[in-house]
Amino acid sequence: TLRIDAANDRAVLVLPTWVPMSEGLRFVRAKARWMKEKLDSLPPRERLESGARLKLFGAPLTIRYRADLGSVVVRDGPWLYVGGAEDRVSLRVTAWLRAEARVRLAVHASSMAESLGKSVKRVSVRDSRTRWGSCAADGSLSFSWRLALAPEDVSTYVVAHEVAHLVAMNHGPKFWHTVERLLPDHGSAKTWLSENGVRLLRHG
Repeated sequence: TLRIDAANDRAVLVLPTWVPMSEGLRFVRAKARWMKEKLDSLPPRERLESGARLKLFGAPLTIRYRADLGSVVVRDGPWLYVGGAEDRVSLRVTAWLRAEARVRLAVHASSMAESLGKSVKRVSVRDSRTRWGSCAADGSLSFSWRLALAPEDVSTYVVAHEVAHLVAMNHGPKFWHTVERLLPDHGSAKTWLSENGVRLLRHG
């Protein structure tokens, strides 16, 4: 398979173990035009730097660097103040967004799981580039921190999707019935993520 890694501006080739590299390279050369078109059509990258505007679960935020602050990030209404070394603003904002995402998503996940008579073992937040969320067999859930940049109904849909796997570890009728039970009106959120997900990967 050949896919575009929108977060890193590159194409990724995945070969089965029995396929020789030479065949994989021939496939890549044959898809050169496709790769260029896809990479050229990516949305502009959104840097998490001073002056950047983003949305935290739908709420507008503007990043402002403040040299007088320590190595902290402070939210004050629509402002996100970042101190410390100026060249580390992006790293601090990313860490702050990851922490915000974990708290918000964990609360939603626990509440939804409880409504199903299930429990979540743990919730982790990662910099996943290929999945918005995942559910392990032991009940552990993992989410992309970039969901913090999506509208709240979208992140809630992803949580419902993964919590539903606590009932059915597949995408059969029982699974989708559970998603519907958790979030009856999830169609628009699912469509938004399909159409705009690549923009979330361009942040950072």
